[in-house]
Amino acid sequence: MPFKICNIGCGGISRNCHGPSYVKYKNENPDTELAACCDLDGDRAAAYAGKFGFARHYTDYFQMLDAEKPDAVCVTVDENYTFRVGINVLNMRYPMFIEKPPGKNSAENRQMAIAAKRNDVINQVGYNRRYLPILQKLKSMLPGAGGGIQFIRYDFYRVGRFDEDFSDTAVHGIDAVRYIAGADYKTVRGELFTMAMY
Repeated sequence: MPFKICNIGCGGISRNCHGPSYVKYKNENPDTELAACCDLDGDRAAAYAGKFGFARHYTDYFQMLDAEKPDAVCVTVDENYTFRVGINVLNMRYPMFIEKPPGKNSAENRQMAIAAKRNDVINQVGYNRRYLPILQKLKSMLPGAGGGIQFIRYDFYRVGRFDEDFSDTAVHGIDAVRYIAGADYKTVRGELFTMAMY
């Protein structure tokens, strides 16, 4: 029986990162069915389906999920809509992978966690820095949870990006440090320095 995947959101992050990953995963797992993708822009959804091998495309994700009944749903929409779409997918009881940030504040993040638990579905968030080879190597060299680490400094650089709100990317650093330490935080302090060169 095939493992059916549906994707919601066919914009830049999905085209540049997720789409190629779907192709690679399907090539390595032939029983995978890239069932359908969805975007409010029908032409973009059709182009995405053609480029990455999705069987069908939609402009309404409720209609898509109702028709396709997938085994997993990937939500790669604009961060201003991530929570709204994600909470709906969880309440429809579909296992979900969602791009970060899952919510724009701690209240939305808690609601997402509660919905996943209440509906007994998996909800994974795309904190991908923990899979970088250098972080994997560093983690293997450090003691386990609470094993004496007192301080970790994480410097984060972005080149050619001047977004007003840095939090959606800075969260990668917060998650990576938590992963490296193998423990939750006692305190977190962040500082932002911006330097533009023209």
